Parts: sequence; structure tokens; C-alpha cells
Amino acid sequence: MAKFRQIKNFADVLNRFFSGMGLRNLSRELDVSPATLYRRLSEKTEEIYSVVIGGLRNSRLYDINLEFGDIWEVDEKVLPVNAKLWRRTGYPISRFKRKKGRQVAEVSIVNIFDLRTHFCLASEPLQNDSSEEIARALLLARERIGRWPVIIRCDNALAHVNAYKRYVPKHTRLEILPKLGEVSQLHLAEGYHRFMDLRKLDSGIHGASLWMVHGNWLHYNFVERKASLNNLTPFEVAINNKLLTENGWEFLLYLTEKVKQIEQDYRESRLFKATEVLQEDLKGYLGLV
Repeated sequence: MAKFRQIKNFADVLNRFFSGMGLRNLSRELDVSPATLYRRLSEKTEEIYSVVIGGLRNSRLYDINLEFGDIWEVDEKVLPVNAKLWRRTGYPISRFKRKKGRQVAEVSIVNIFDLRTHFCLASEPLQNDSSEEIARALLLARERIGRWPVIIRCDNALAHVNAYKRYVPKHTRLEILPKLGEVSQLHLAEGYHRFMDLRKLDSGIHGASLWMVHGNWLHYNFVERKASLNNLTPFEVAINNKLLTENGWEFLLYLTEKVKQIEQDYRESRLFKATEVLQEDLKGYLGLV
């Protein structure tokens, strides 16, 4: 543990891991055990994720305005996971599949994207294959944006179509883009699924668990710059401003520490002042003042 405390730039550790560097190689480079590194990565990732989703409401991240578009893409991804660890999250295993002589647990994750910014609005494991579960993810995306889009695009999966018919208001139009053979026409979703595959979430000493899904969501939205977005991240497109740091994990760690300070101030009855400080600090950090 003492060695790990000497690592000053944990943002760089998070960036390298979620950019695809293997756990064992990274642990050797940092001179810490894989088990220690795994534990610290999972704890910090979940801490950051809870802060981000806790402040992502009505097209705002805390006091920062986010400008989203009017078209969503919705698609599912089947992900191999570590069965023992995944069950601890409370989500069920969707199925078991035999690969290379062994049983591999798989789960289904529904991903929802804003077409304008490429922001992944939700990346949610499904409890089952029902339309109610698809609707739960759609309602979560709607809560984060604060409104329904003009158009929702999906393939012709029955659960997606039924979720739209039963839960989405009529002023939102459904566009069905069926696969062309094995090729999806939902290009943002397919790109995100390749992004997840390249991160080899089923590899490593423990296999994939929910914190890795959350970490990939953070990395995709706030860290990885995309040629299709003029070398910006989806978050930067949403705020119409380039971050003052090249590593978005630095911003996420900064945000997390600021929110933790607010929680401390709340306990000490200084909430109003702390909230004002957060608003000013975030705008200053992002260069929005």
C-alpha cells in the first residue's frame, strides 16, 4: 500500500488502464500487485462514476450546461463477464456460452447515444430481455437530458419497438434501421461496442465486472478524443469547449474531490457557500469564465 500512495498521477493510471493496457503489465510497471491495483482501480472508478451520474440531470453536469441533439441511437451489447463478481452487483447473468471448452457467463447491456455529441447517455445492464428493461434505460437517458428526443433509432428488436410503443410519447418518432446482413446501421452504437471489445473487458485476472463497464463509459464520454468529433471528446462537444487538460481523468478526479468537499461542508452546515464555490471552480477549470 505504501508504494501505491507514492503514485501521484492516478489520472494517468486510469487513462492507461481504460485505454487498453493490461492489468498485469500495468501492475508490473507500477511495482504493485495486480490484486492491489485491481482494488484501487475499482474503488476510484466507482467513486467517480457515482459523482458523475449524481450530477447528470436535465442537460447539466452540476452547474455546467450540456447541449445535446434531437436524435438517439439505441442498441444492445453482449458482454462476457466474471460470473462470481457480476452476481455481487445484483444483476443477473443473461446466459452461459461455451467458449474454448469452458462456460463463459454473458450479460446484455443497452447503450443509448446522442447523435449530435456522440455522448453515451446510458450504458445499463439488463435484468431481462423485456421491453420494460429497455424502457428503464430510455427513461434514465430522458432524465439525464431532461427531455425526449425528436427521433429514436434502433434495429427491429421486438423489445425496443415495444418499449417505444408503451413508454415513449407520441411526439418522438421511431426509426427502425434493420441490420444489413450482419452489419448494423447504428454506427455510434457499433463504434462503442468495438471500443468495449478493444478494452478486452473479459480479460485480466478477475474478468469484467460492473465497475469496468462504468469506467469504459467514463473514458468514452470524458477522455477519449475522436476524429469524428474534430479530436474532441463527447463531453467537450456537449459543453462547446475544450478541456484545459489533455487527460479527462484529471477533470473527473477534480470534480470528484470538489463534490466530496461539498458533502463535507453539508455535514458542517455550509452547503450554500460550498455550492457557490463548486459552480465557480468548475467554470474556471473548464475555461467557461
